[in-house]
Amino acid sequence: MKKFFQEGIIQFLLIAAISWLLIFFLPSRIFFTKFLPSSFCWLFWLVLLAVVGRSWPGNTLAGKRPVQAGITMTAIWLALSFLTTLFVTHVWPAVPLFPVAVWYGIILFTTTLWYAFIWQGYPFAKLPEWANVLIGAAIVFGITGILWSVLVNLNGTLWESSAINPHGLFSGDFTFGLMVWIITWMLISAFGFQNYPFYKLPQPFGQLIITVLIIILGYFSWTFLSKQIGSTFSIAVGGSIIGWSLFFSTLLAYYPFTKYAQPKRGIYSIAVIAFCASVWIILLRWLLLPVYSKAHHAGIPFDLWQLIVIYTLHVIPVLSLAHNFFWSRLPLQPAGPPIGPEETVTWKDKSSLNPVTPGKPKQV
Repeated sequence: MKKFFQEGIIQFLLIAAISWLLIFFLPSRIFFTKFLPSSFCWLFWLVLLAVVGRSWPGNTLAGKRPVQAGITMTAIWLALSFLTTLFVTHVWPAVPLFPVAVWYGIILFTTTLWYAFIWQGYPFAKLPEWANVLIGAAIVFGITGILWSVLVNLNGTLWESSAINPHGLFSGDFTFGLMVWIITWMLISAFGFQNYPFYKLPQPFGQLIITVLIIILGYFSWTFLSKQIGSTFSIAVGGSIIGWSLFFSTLLAYYPFTKYAQPKRGIYSIAVIAFCASVWIILLRWLLLPVYSKAHHAGIPFDLWQLIVIYTLHVIPVLSLAHNFFWSRLPLQPAGPPIGPEETVTWKDKSSLNPVTPGKPKQV
């Protein structure tokens, strides 16, 4: 286990460094007004292909020809992301790429994560991978369309009188913060506690309860914290928790808490995630100052707290998840199947290519 954990640390540090170089050396207007809004479509297809579709169609090649699988999946992913960005900006809802597509994109990403990790593709999860991808895309886009129409209004913007204004309940900025905090509680449930204890209920009752809880907690966290500490700092806190929920579970494999079943594993994991997120915010205030200065001179309307969210959620996850799911962590040892909430894991063979070795199921 130590070897896998150590490789995960190296993987994270390298990707974090590459991400910093990308965000610093790419022209600010290209990065913030082109890549950033389109990255929601990148993340949408990344989660849909890797999680809902179980890395289809590259999963048939991953074991014997991982390089070919990586090239295939990356090409499909980038092509679909590009076409989806064109669809969102030219067909429906036909919104400007910046900044309106950012408000639409956060709803798209939230719905994608909910469908993959909370709803878990029910009741279609047992269908073939290609069917899961197509059905998942249709469901996510359908729900996103409904939420876009109900939640967002463009009043007070250049598009207030435009036909693209859905005249919903909240401003785009309020909706963005709300979605960030809904995702925060969503990943605390899905990654921290692995949906414990609600996964024990018959489907879809457990999913429905989690959905209601994360919406309520997300709304009150966002409205309360935005008043107490400021809206952009609140988003930075939520975004850092989201990022470290992902990093700790996916890149670092819950080390060293896989010897515990849920909910003990989740309690320890959340403590680590909270600590890492706190240190992360302090560290990035220093590391991202050159990026902020460069972006500020280019007239980009983001403060340092918003840059923390962008770096944490739109650059590192794109590279790390693509490396994990599409490229099988090459040249590192590939990750095994995800550990279940009631499983414990032993890591006796440090040289094993499959670091996850399920132990005896442990009832909680």
